[in-house]
Amino acid sequence: MPNYASKTSNTTRKSYSYSRHDGPLNGLAKQFIEQINKGTKYSQIQRSICDYLEEQNLELAEILERIENGYRGHEYRKQFRVLNGFFHEKFRECYDPRKAFAEYKAAAETNYSYGYLFVGICYENGSGVRKNPKRAFEYYQKSVEYSTDNNFACGQYRLARCYERGVGTPVDIKLAFHWFKKAIIAGNLGALNNIGCWYEKGEYVKKDLSEAYKHYYQAAKEGLPCAQFNTAEFLRRGCGTKKDDARAFHWYQKAAANGESGAQFWLAQYYRKEGANQSNRLALKWYLEAAKAIEVTDEIIQTYYNLALIYDYGQLGTVRDNKKAFEWYQKASDAGVDEATKRLAECYRHGLGTEIDLDKANKLAVIGKESDTNNDRKSLSFSLSPSKIL
Repeated sequence: MPNYASKTSNTTRKSYSYSRHDGPLNGLAKQFIEQINKGTKYSQIQRSICDYLEEQNLELAEILERIENGYRGHEYRKQFRVLNGFFHEKFRECYDPRKAFAEYKAAAETNYSYGYLFVGICYENGSGVRKNPKRAFEYYQKSVEYSTDNNFACGQYRLARCYERGVGTPVDIKLAFHWFKKAIIAGNLGALNNIGCWYEKGEYVKKDLSEAYKHYYQAAKEGLPCAQFNTAEFLRRGCGTKKDDARAFHWYQKAAANGESGAQFWLAQYYRKEGANQSNRLALKWYLEAAKAIEVTDEIIQTYYNLALIYDYGQLGTVRDNKKAFEWYQKASDAGVDEATKRLAECYRHGLGTEIDLDKANKLAVIGKESDTNNDRKSLSFSLSPSKIL
């Protein structure tokens, strides 16, 4: 769970008297609901909330106080409850998943679709309540049933995922496709991206890379980071569209800025190559950003090893740093890269970035030799991950 710290101040805040014309808070609630319905990733929503608070010169604690004081009699009270739940589920400063669930449940009891949606998500993930896939599916159904315009895109998307993955209901690909399509029509970008993955992999539909690219590109243009990454991948490889490194670079930039770690890796690779965009500083910057990823994909494993080599040999404008090289070799070795394990053995043997430890050196050398015939460990020629699905 990321820590999106609010601005701090030594000034004592005055008690807030709620106004029905509180534009900034209403604007935040509206922005939040729109992003949820589009299928925006939670991490991106968190960043946009922090940006919004900074623009409005507000602290998270003040917003929480305003929300708590603003439930009763306000036209946005249901939205405020869901937003308050999101804060308590996703923000470290006020993390309390049980309170989050209680807020979502209170909103659901007013037949508010977003309340039903988040209660369902809590049951699916076991957040603030015991995990219960069947109840999750039931609440997703209610979120769609009680929507005011029958176009509740995020509820439709969640139903589609349940039918696709068998969450609380038997797998039914026909119904999954039906609900994904409805969610797409209603504007959910996650559904658009997922159908793109179906076409790319030939799962449930006939494989069609051109159709996959069309879905990714449409979602990318609307701002979905994983679709921006997928679009860049297709352009780099020439899948379903003409190979175009310049456009791939453009979409990697977009996705990387939106926090896609795989895109950050590839952006670093582009900056490292000779050419108009070559920049040692930016290559190093994006490798380091990619290495912060929580999900360890093949791109991130490659990033660990690249950083180890960079610090080992003083590349990309760095000064040779045995300690940093050792740390990155360790991470790459732990992730299964056999070349990193062999180099780690040499670090222990010669005291490079760590104390000499011949026992560890010999053990790692044995692992390195075994890896030559063991396919469970990764070599530098490992294939990178397929397109991202939500």
